Amino acid sequence: SESYLRNREIEFQSYYNSFTLLPGQTQLEYLHLAKTSHLNKTLTYYDKIGVKRTLDLDSTSFLIQKRSDLLYPTLAKLLKLQDLTQAKNLLRNFVNFYLELIDQDILSPTTLEKNLGCSSELKPIQIDVGRVLTPKDLQLSEIKVPLTQVYKSTSHMKKWLKVRSPELYLYLKQVEEELVTKRSKN
Repeated sequence: SESYLRNREIEFQSYYNSFTLLPGQTQLEYLHLAKTSHLNKTLTYYDKIGVKRTLDLDSTSFLIQKRSDLLYPTLAKLLKLQDLTQAKNLLRNFVNFYLELIDQDILSPTTLEKNLGCSSELKPIQIDVGRVLTPKDLQLSEIKVPLTQVYKSTSHMKKWLKVRSPELYLYLKQVEEELVTKRSKN
């Protein structure tokens, strides 16, 4: 159907954006979106219910992404260890992550904890790369992503921190203001 093809086109565009515009933020290693004949490999795996499946990699669309820990459990671990220095480092990187997306004109792809990973350097990683789109990709009239998107992007984290660590909640709000104000002046 036409809607299926449009959705697939948008999803593939998102994968392409993730790979080309945000390689550091997505940690994508390989993208295979079209049929090929050079891989000559099959992959055998067991699905969720234990059924053995085989895929011909040349005829399958797939991507390979570096594995990362999830962001929120990493932050929760730092809170449990009372390592506020590292927690603050992660939160600063979290705000900068969303500012980097805005710099690339990426609409806010996600605020959900299951969609964000964390590198060993405490930098956020976009795990769900199916929503990395620009206004142009979606044929929107507004071409520039507003700097204020950062507040929406961090809203879930602020709610999460408000309950678990009021100190870090206030720190996140302070970092947002500092970095957004600094960008606004440039």
